[in-house]
Amino acid sequence: MPLRYHLVYYAVFVLLLSVAYLVHPLFYIFLLAYLIYLVKRFGRKMLFLLFLLPIILRPVTSPEVPSIVSGKVKDIRDNYVILNTDYGKIKAYTDHKFQYNDEVLVKLNFLEINHRKDPIGYDEYHSFKANNIVAKAKITHITSVSSHPSFYQLLEKQFSSSKSIKSYQKLFILGIKDEAIKEDYSFLTSLSLVHMFALSGMHIHLLYKCLSLIKSFIRDDIADIIIKVLIAFYVFSIPYNISLYRAFYMLVIYDLVKEKFNQLDVLSFLVLVNVIKNPYIIFSISFVFSYFIYFLVIMTKHFPYRSFLIYLFRWYSYCPLT
Repeated sequence: MPLRYHLVYYAVFVLLLSVAYLVHPLFYIFLLAYLIYLVKRFGRKMLFLLFLLPIILRPVTSPEVPSIVSGKVKDIRDNYVILNTDYGKIKAYTDHKFQYNDEVLVKLNFLEINHRKDPIGYDEYHSFKANNIVAKAKITHITSVSSHPSFYQLLEKQFSSSKSIKSYQKLFILGIKDEAIKEDYSFLTSLSLVHMFALSGMHIHLLYKCLSLIKSFIRDDIADIIIKVLIAFYVFSIPYNISLYRAFYMLVIYDLVKEKFNQLDVLSFLVLVNVIKNPYIIFSISFVFSYFIYFLVIMTKHFPYRSFLIYLFRWYSYCPLT
């Protein structure tokens, strides 16, 4: 059987495992049924997946991080930032208002990473592993801060002066949420509107449609290259968002290989690339919502009740874990 077909089976296994662990234990039933199907279809050789996973997910020793570090601010939240350092990413709590891409030299007081799930099912240890975060700390002293002009800052300057409107603009354009719209964010999430934009990468496709207007006066093949370069510049100039990357790579790769491969093949390839790059990504809820829901969209493309099916998954995702 060609490799392309095997990729789909492996990707589905990874997605089901991730959904069962993060979303709801009910999905372990589907995972078990899927494994039985694989054994019947391909024989016992497919069981190597079960033995391979513990080896892949073996404990990885993180480098010892000194108390004084330098790095770049790669993500900004209400009470913490993500610092990209030579030792890896650090979640650093602070009241200081940093700017995206600031180069900083800071002193840290390290905090303990919780190795157990909290009452709502959040596993801090695995979440950190999934996001390549090696330490959690509080910034106790800022030695230096060096700001550099960036596309991110240029976008922020164009935002509204109204705090609430600016928060919405940051959410849908930069993928950053803050406390100003905390209640509205929960409501939008329940309506799946946040999923449509911040999680699904839908605005990448909207941006592509808008930029496609240049095809009216530029040759199609040249315009297509320009559009993808502009979208790439946007995607890689704002804080990392797994759904934006997935949407962008789906757009570019599928366009290159669509004569021989379908969207499911490309999605499966991206799933496995992510897992090979960082096996702990299966513990990322963003990974689940981005890839598994898009998998459902592809698989139910011609299904008359697909909206209900996707809504059902969303409903299960908010059920408390027991």
